[in-house]
Amino acid sequence: MKEYQEELKTIIKSARRELDEIEACEVKQQTQPLVGKCFKHQNAYAFSPADAHYWPLYLMISGGNRHLYGIRFEKDLCGRVAITPNCEMPSAWSDDYKQITRTEFITEWRKLLGTKRVENGDGSGTDSC
Repeated sequence: MKEYQEELKTIIKSARRELDEIEACEVKQQTQPLVGKCFKHQNAYAFSPADAHYWPLYLMISGGNRHLYGIRFEKDLCGRVAITPNCEMPSAWSDDYKQITRTEFITEWRKLLGTKRVENGDGSGTDSC
């Protein structure tokens, strides 16, 4: 009985590995067309009322296998800037993410570089002067 159990575990392990490879290929086929694309999203503070003010959050997809990743940046209504390089992108895209041109993304990035205080993705900040 123990031998049979070990044999089944080996078969399952091999099948799981093969299935993982197949699924990774499928996901890569779905994500590859998004690499290099840029998006703009209207962001707001959590639990904001419907009439809250929004600010733009920009994303550029730089790669993807099982998950998309890239750079994102935003400047909120209080003037706080957050830049998150190599961040994992949302897996479920919605109509809230509007595709923009790479030129628009770079223009907004350059505007952002003129900001005095930049906050890293971990919440720590540095002065750019």
